[in-house]
Amino acid sequence: MRIAVDGDTGQPLIVGDSGSWSVAELLPDVPSIGSATIADVIAAWAEWGPRCERAISGSGPFVPGRLRRLGPPAGPAAKIVCAIDNYQDHAAEFATEVFPKPIFFLKPATTLIGEGATVLLPRNARRVDYELELATVIGTRCRDVRPQDAADVIFGYTVFLDMSARDFRSIPYTWFGMKAWDTFGPIGPYVVGKRDVGEVQALRMTLTVNGETRMTGHTGDMIFSVADLVSAASEVVTLMPGDVIATGTMAGVCQAEHGDEVEAKIEGIGTLRVKVARSEAATHWHDRSFPEQYALFRDQPCSDSGPDPIAPADGGEESGWT
Repeated sequence: MRIAVDGDTGQPLIVGDSGSWSVAELLPDVPSIGSATIADVIAAWAEWGPRCERAISGSGPFVPGRLRRLGPPAGPAAKIVCAIDNYQDHAAEFATEVFPKPIFFLKPATTLIGEGATVLLPRNARRVDYELELATVIGTRCRDVRPQDAADVIFGYTVFLDMSARDFRSIPYTWFGMKAWDTFGPIGPYVVGKRDVGEVQALRMTLTVNGETRMTGHTGDMIFSVADLVSAASEVVTLMPGDVIATGTMAGVCQAEHGDEVEAKIEGIGTLRVKVARSEAATHWHDRSFPEQYALFRDQPCSDSGPDPIAPADGGEESGWT
């Protein structure tokens, strides 16, 4: 089963091969169904899912499907938790050291756009890259999930592009200016239930730009598995239905240009198509001299160059999992 969001109304949808159905149309007797979000549908899927399937199959009240424009399949309150350097080849291409445990950053929900939408390159950005990633969608509220229990809290998977303005990167791992621009999180076109995806660590990924294959990879090459990432993220925050964990990109990140037409495909999930355009909005703080100014700042004596106030512990803590 695939669920999505209507790009015009924001209502959650069930997507089939011949069209899509509004969940509100399929479940008219559910109180307040007209105001339900995709997160609400995911949270209530154990009850609502079978009823939607029966209605679509014709064994319940029949509602005809139709074609719709799809929006990002995530709610406005979703957390977008993104893994850093989770593929060895990607870390190697940027000469970064792989940390022995998962590291994350957050993207705001306002970065999210859906199928057919347009990524806007900041006016003064010199280099914005595509990063193709498998995204995991959480199905139930959870905290402190053990890796072996992660499958129980996952609803499904979708395609994600983590757009990155490299020249606006600043202090390592405080990447607001690089990652958080509006439209920098294409996602979709829908969420595919985990049962329909199968073995999630055995999926091929391909990014095509203007008809040319630019990235290829395999989810089996992750350093930390989907289960590891869900566990590590849930140790810090309570994960809610509809939250997204982006699992990192493989090598081959490539530069986005005005006019690009992009297809991001993950085997067993689908193909996300977006366009790219240069924004005309003026920017004052993030201008073309930002990289040079930041390089000069890093070379200056400042408090950041002092000793680490947290002294490393001798040895290491053993895992709390038993």
